[in-house]
Amino acid sequence: MMRKGWIVAGVLCLAGAANAVVLFEDGFESGDFSKWDTTLNASGPIGQQIVTDIVKSGTYAAKLIGVSSGSPTRLGKVLSYEDPNATFRLSFWMYDDKGSSLGGGRHYLELRAYSGDGFVGTLQNLWAIGKYNTVTSGSYNGRKYQARVAFGGVGWINLSDAPDRSVGWHLMEMEITPSLARFYVDGVLGA
Repeated sequence: MMRKGWIVAGVLCLAGAANAVVLFEDGFESGDFSKWDTTLNASGPIGQQIVTDIVKSGTYAAKLIGVSSGSPTRLGKVLSYEDPNATFRLSFWMYDDKGSSLGGGRHYLELRAYSGDGFVGTLQNLWAIGKYNTVTSGSYNGRKYQARVAFGGVGWINLSDAPDRSVGWHLMEMEITPSLARFYVDGVLGA
């Protein structure tokens, strides 16, 4: 049986939807990144901060500040789940400080599935949701959030049916089945 390692970047709760088993959850209330593997960046944990000024709930939130295209800021977590028929639901709160005025930028949650353990093996699938500065199919719409499916030739798309980008906290969700991916923004199906 092929074992898949799930690598997740962002603030999230990953659950197998059918049986509602929570595989990973972090609200950063520990005040640190102790639940994450912060060594994913070649140069170590850069641009990662725990903040108290902009939080959704509780005391703390994570802030990841992009430093350059060559040194992206990311957090990761390797998870293992072996049911090929599982349905996954990922959710995380993202603070959009620019809304549509940014017109671009890259702030998103990404889920990857690898054959083998963790980062060892071949990338099998990739899904993402948040803000991106281009799309693969159609025309880029900076007023909308974007999503990505990196197998089957889909690439980045606008979430045309989701609410427009706006300043504030937004609930980003992905529901992934063996044959379908759904992307939600603030509970509204975007694509």
